[in-house]
Amino acid sequence: MDDIKKTKDKKDIGKRPPLGKPSKPPITREYIPLADRDGAVGTIMLAPAIIYVAGLVAIPFFLAVALSLSDATVGNPSIH
Repeated sequence: MDDIKKTKDKKDIGKRPPLGKPSKPPITREYIPLADRDGAVGTIMLAPAIIYVAGLVAIPFFLAVALSLSDATVGNPSIH
């Protein structure tokens, strides 16, 4: 009966458990759908507005730079 029952010896008191796998299970992240992520939804909804505004500013800017560096005139605005 003593062989089946596990008892601690006095010399085992105060010893640390052996290093190895942690006793707690690893923390798992739960999947959050894209529609529930505030940052992602905000970015997706704001992207078309930023693209349109950038296009409305960038296209005329680069056309103005190209025209200023060319020999175009008012009567003939084609870029050579």
